[in-house]
Parts: sequence; C-alpha cells; structure tokens
Amino acid sequence: MDYGNQIEDALIASSGIKREAARSLGWAWSTFKDRIAKHPELTEKYCSNLIHDPVSHEAEILNKSDASVWGLSTYYDYTDDETGERKRGWIKTKRNKGKEVDNVQTIIEAMRSELPRFEPFEAMPLQADYDLCHMITITDLHVGMYAWHEETGNDWDLSLAYETATKSVEYLARQRNCEMGILNLQGDFYHHDGTGLTPNHGHVLDCDGRWNKVLWTGVNIVRQSVQSMLQHCKNVTISIVRGNHDEKSTDSLAVALMIAYENEPRVTVLGDPKRYKRFVWGCQFIGFAHGDKVKAKNLHTKFLSEFGSDYGAAEFRDLNSGHFHCEYIKEYSTHKERQHATIAGADNYAAEGDWKSKRQIRSVLFHKEYGEIANYIVTPKMIGMV
Repeated sequence: MDYGNQIEDALIASSGIKREAARSLGWAWSTFKDRIAKHPELTEKYCSNLIHDPVSHEAEILNKSDASVWGLSTYYDYTDDETGERKRGWIKTKRNKGKEVDNVQTIIEAMRSELPRFEPFEAMPLQADYDLCHMITITDLHVGMYAWHEETGNDWDLSLAYETATKSVEYLARQRNCEMGILNLQGDFYHHDGTGLTPNHGHVLDCDGRWNKVLWTGVNIVRQSVQSMLQHCKNVTISIVRGNHDEKSTDSLAVALMIAYENEPRVTVLGDPKRYKRFVWGCQFIGFAHGDKVKAKNLHTKFLSEFGSDYGAAEFRDLNSGHFHCEYIKEYSTHKERQHATIAGADNYAAEGDWKSKRQIRSVLFHKEYGEIANYIVTPKMIGMV
C-alpha cells in the first residue's frame, strides 16, 4: 500500500515536523520512518530546509520568551548550510543568565524608585542612658495563622497578631530610655510562604487571610513596633532571621524594610539572608538564630565559627533562639543560651500535641560595661489581649 498522499498531507499540516506528522496519523515513530523512507522526495520537499541553523533558532525562542524557561531540548532533522550535509541530532540550549541578571536589576531599581520610604521619626527620648541597649524579641509570631478558641483554647488571626505584637512592644519599650534598641525578629514571623504549607515538609497549615494581606500585616507590625521603640531609644536595629515556616517571606520582609528605612538614619536593618546574625554592644556579644537548624546547646560553636573575632573578644555572650515556642535559659561559664517563648496563640497542631507554654515576650537590657542587667516580661493578659 502506498502511503505517500497521507504522509504528504500530514507533513503539510505539521509544517514539516515529522514527529507531529506521525502523531497526527496515529502511527508509531518507527512505522512512520519506514513508510517515509520510501518517499525521499517528501523529506526533500517538506523537511530538508525546515531549519538551517537550529542553534540560532533555539536562541531566538529563548530570547523572545518572557516565561520561566531555563532551556530547550529539541530534536532536529536539518541541512548544514556550509556543507550541504543532512544532519540529525538534539540541540540543547539555556537561557542567557546575563539577561536574567539584567531583568532582576531592572525590577530592583523599579522597586527602589516606587516603594514609599518612611520619613525620619522626629520624637526622641528626653533622657536616655547611653550605656544601655534594650533587646525586644518577637519569635514565632506566625502572622497568617488561624486558631479558634473552641478547638485550641485561644483565638489567633491577623488582627490579633497585629494588636498583640504592637501592644507588647510598646509596653516593653517604655520601660527604659536607651541609646540602642534591638527589635529581634527571630524566625517564623510569618506562618507560611504564601502556599498554606510548611516549606520543607509540605504540612498543611491553618491559615487566615489573603496572602498580600498577610504580608502587609507583618510589615505594619514592624513599622508600628519601630515607631514605639524610637520614642524610647535613640537608635533602633532590626535583626531578621529566617525560620522553618517563612524562609522566603522573611527575605521579602527584609528587602521591604531595608528600602523603607533607607532615609531614616536612626534605623538600621540587618537584612542579609544569613541564618545567623550578631550584634556587639560594648562587652556584650548578642547572637540571633531561629533554632531549627542548630539546637540551643550547640549554638555557641556555630557562633564561634561564624563570628570568631567578635565572639572571642566579648566578655559576655548571649545566644538567642526560638522555634520551640517555650522559654529555656541556661548559663555556662562562657555564654548564656536563651530560648525565647512566643506570645502567639497555639494552632490546632500545637494544641493537640505538647507544644503549649506560657505566652510571653521577655526583653533584655544590656549595659556596655556590665552586660545583662535587667529583664522585662509582657503577657497577653497584661495588655488586655485575652
């Protein structure tokens, strides 16, 4: 049986792409090859000049594409322009990374030019102790988490997260006027990265609010907290570390805050993507980590390896972590481990397990010469959030 007419019609319909022609005819690829071999004139007429320079063709596709295409792999049957030789083979191409970098830089510059900046905050503490540094830690706030008191024993949503966090910081900030204030955002500030799942294990989470609303609630919590601290601290440093729930959203928060406060000389944002950060105040080394990658009892070796010079030069070392939602403090001859509790309500997972503890924020007052000299505690009941 002669299949020439069928093959020709299929090649015309598929613009000379043999595999497409084979699929349209419902033939196996091997069957199509056997049958078209008997009609070399069809290959010469419809396929030989389809693409003369496949590499340039692929590059053109990649350069024109606005989609997230990393590369293409395509099988070609083509003619070499220089030798006239028929060739077959796979052409694999990748997007030009230089172009990606250019695009990213363009986006960043657009963000920098369009996002609003906070104007310098004029209010200053009338009298401040210039030897003091006040660290206020917000850990595991889980902005975007939802809890119902009938199920968990407490309510928690976006509005409660905002009110609880901002009132807590305001209460703690007014305890002392200081030279320096540290707002320590110590991981799991957000409940998720916009997916409703934990990033690493894909556990389904109880979530509240649309994602943009969740992001903005977090930004507004920080903004109001910084405003409260600037009324009692000459300068404020914001330290941001990632948790196991918010690896990407915390990075977004850091970028937004660095841009927003770039015109505020009294505010410094430690927004680099490192999981471990430190701040030195006189004789005091202060370390920040979430606590999901390295346990509290091993943090001293991690901070020593990361910040050996500052760590070794300090007389006192305070290593802060969270993650477990409960407070644990242990002192050694060389350092103090401080695992902070959360002031957030428990979700259903925590309520059904064994992860509920006293909800609180503990702030720590450091002296340049004497190290830690005072602590202050706030609970939801103390600020009317029960």
